[in-house]
Amino acid sequence: MKEKTCEEFIDALASKSPTPGGGGATALVGAISAALGSMVTNLTIGKKKYQEIEEELMNKQSKLKKLQEKFLLCIQKDADNFMPLYFAYSLPKKTIEEQTSREKALEEALEQAIQVPMELMNLCEETIDINIFLLQKGGKNVVSDAACGITLAEAAMKMASYNIFINTKLMKNQEKAEQFNTRIYTILEKNQEKVRKIEPEIEKHLKR
Repeated sequence: MKEKTCEEFIDALASKSPTPGGGGATALVGAISAALGSMVTNLTIGKKKYQEIEEELMNKQSKLKKLQEKFLLCIQKDADNFMPLYFAYSLPKKTIEEQTSREKALEEALEQAIQVPMELMNLCEETIDINIFLLQKGGKNVVSDAACGITLAEAAMKMASYNIFINTKLMKNQEKAEQFNTRIYTILEKNQEKVRKIEPEIEKHLKR
């Protein structure tokens, strides 16, 4: 999936195929947010003004490269994890035995379907943190790129949460569903607060 051109991916996203879908789009947005951070490091490293933090910038650059790769791998992983759910819905349900078997398969598939979005939320959190650092410490000429990286990573995190909630809503085990939901709300609130706190600094850098 990640070998597709941008145009091929967009065409596939727009098609009737169930994958790629919201999960794949989330992973791509996350990868772009990490790539923007990498751009900031590439345009900051080597400049005399930032020599004191060059080692730290190189460390952030390495982490962003790994994050970008993980995001892209999640495009295919999300598609793979969705297929058991897709097939579970097509299972027969005429007899009591078939209904029981189908319900069990659906429950397992729903839980499996949220694993990649959960991973994406964690990747987004790392990306937000690094881009905030780059906004504050990186080259001033590319501060808007760090700001875009923060915004996209937060958006991707919200997108990932939607892909989780749509599945937890359908889970029969409401206790487990609520545990997932609570965890997601906690991550969302923590990172939304980070971004809201940094917004005045973004405006200070970008406005006259």
